[in-house]
This record gives sequence, C-alpha cells and structure tokens, in this order.
Amino acid sequence: MRFARLAGLLLVGCGGIARVDGSDPMSPKELVDPLFEAFAEDPAESLPITGPVNLDVDIFRGDVLVRRAEGLESPRLITTRRADFGAGRSEDGFLALDDVQIKARVESGPEGPVLVIKANSGHPNAEQMRTDLIIELPEPSGVRVRSGFGHIEVRGCVGPIDAQTNEGNVLVRSHRPLQGDVAAISNRGSALVAVRGETEAMVDLEAMGGEARSRVMGAGLKILPGTTASRFKGVMNEGTWMITVRATEANASFHAIPNPEFTAFHFDTP
Repeated sequence: MRFARLAGLLLVGCGGIARVDGSDPMSPKELVDPLFEAFAEDPAESLPITGPVNLDVDIFRGDVLVRRAEGLESPRLITTRRADFGAGRSEDGFLALDDVQIKARVESGPEGPVLVIKANSGHPNAEQMRTDLIIELPEPSGVRVRSGFGHIEVRGCVGPIDAQTNEGNVLVRSHRPLQGDVAAISNRGSALVAVRGETEAMVDLEAMGGEARSRVMGAGLKILPGTTASRFKGVMNEGTWMITVRATEANASFHAIPNPEFTAFHFDTP
C-alpha cells in the first residue's frame, strides 16, 4: 500500500499491484490461495495528522476495527484487500485487487479535523470482494463507521460513536466512561455496547427477530415502561448520554461491566 498526495487526497492500495516474494518487509504481500481466495496485506501507514481527530469511514464491504492506541503520534491505517471468486479462480481474484480503491482525506469539520476513509470497487464481481481495515487513533473525538457487509468494532473510544453495517455484527466497547452518544446498528446481525458502570446513559435496545439483553454491574439502572423481550429502555446513573442499539435477526445487547475491552463476547450471527 502506497500513499500518493494529490491535492490533499491520499490514495491507498489502488493500481500498480505487482507480485512480490516477501523479501522486502515494507512491500505489500500479495498472496494467492491455489484454490480460492486472493488477498493483499498492505503495510501499515501513518497518516499526517496530529492531535485529536474525528473519523468517518465508509466502505463497500469488509470488517472495520477502530481502536484507540496510546502512544501513537498520528493515526495509523492497515488494510487487507480480498477477492474470493471460488474454486479455481484465485488468479482472477488477484487481478481484481487492482480495482479496490481506498482513499483517505483530511477535511475540516465543525468539531475539528475529520479523517475520511472510503473504500469501493468498480469490479463486476465486487460483491465477492472486500477490504478489511484496522484504524488506530491516538485520541479519537467522534467516530462514524459504515460497512455494506462486514463486522464493525470500535474499541476504547468515548463518543460520539455511530457504527452501522448492512450485514454483520457491531461491537462498541470502552473502559472509559462515555463522553458522547453511541449508536450500534446492524441491519442483519447482532449489536452490542459494553461500557464501564460509571457511564451516565439512557439505554434503548431493540432486536427484530432476537432478544434485547442487558447486564449491569456496579451501576444504578432504572428499567422504563415499555420494556419487553425484544425492546429494552432504561436509565443508568444520571442518564446523560444516549446509547442506541439495534439488531436484526439477532440480539441487541448492553453491558456495564468492569473490563469491557478485555471481555470476550459471543455473537449469534444469522
């Protein structure tokens, strides 16, 4: 993955892919499974931004992990492009990786600079391709993530957070009390928000085709009228921030626990 500055635009992993033997540790690793999947693991790149930054991610397909990383001076982006065209077509998949376009741009926003990351593909078989992203931030402000197909995790951020996937699971968790509203939404999959008990929040869970589940430790929780097996409304502590969790054909969950970033969660995926 190489960055080229064009009028403030950073182009990532688009065009000019060549096979490498892996001898250069800073070169992309383009690997071809002899039967199925072709993928390119691009080397991590630091983005030329310092200080707190808002994040806006929108990708056509793929998993997204956004995490706060202490000690970083600037955001870091790690990408893996994948194509799975089925048995015997891994070479076609390798050639298709050129059509995955990943762009990162810094824009001005009302709350400060915004790092905008988008990924798309114009390939005729784009529905069989994906771009997985890992985005590490020294101190994120607001986080917005959209994926057309794939899981989303936002870890260590305190809000505002808006994470949504058309198909896949969404997990938002932080061991620091929230400082903004949170929305975790899956249009086909599970969604879960896990925070510390010190968080002040209004909690609204809804599961279409699943259950609305809450687990609260070390905090006061008032259950509001209208709560059912598939819908939960409550107030935790003073209820300052809004937590909205939506799931479809799976469960919508809220946890207030001592170690949300170090707890393993099980998801029932449709």
